[in-house]
Amino acid sequence: MPQRETVPDELVRRAEQIELVDMAPEALRRRMAHGNIYRPEKVDAALGNYFRVGNLTALRELALIWLADKVDDELDSYRAQHEISATWETRERVVVALTGGPEGDTLIRRAARIAVRAKGAELLAVHVTRSDGLVGSNPVDLARQRTLVESIGGTYHQVVGPDNHHGPARLRPRGQRN
Repeated sequence: MPQRETVPDELVRRAEQIELVDMAPEALRRRMAHGNIYRPEKVDAALGNYFRVGNLTALRELALIWLADKVDDELDSYRAQHEISATWETRERVVVALTGGPEGDTLIRRAARIAVRAKGAELLAVHVTRSDGLVGSNPVDLARQRTLVESIGGTYHQVVGPDNHHGPARLRPRGQRN
């Protein structure tokens, strides 16, 4: 069903400031049901057609993504205006856990897409090895996945699982000892 109550994209793009009021779909539906948005004779049709929880959730996600992109653009503009080239600690990190199984390639590629969308997020691939030295995964697959991660600009880390003598697992580059 086409929606007629919209704000033109051009008007939104030209706005100096936008304030996002985030509201759960259920709360918005309650406001509608109480007559705070539509006249009483239109409420049932609105709730049953376009303003279903799924549609409202999708619209909420789009609004949050759009606003996050605007904030990123403003930060990029600020950094350019002030000639700041160093990366700030606001950068996101996308971490993908690898088991050494065949799903690893797919997970790496999906994590890489997320990192690219996050404008320069750092991609880290992590594999947990057993602390008893026994091999629990295919080393050939892990080597291929490490190469894939590094070829797309990410870093590969091997973590030794905890045992009774060394405490919790610690992230350290492959081959580095305590």
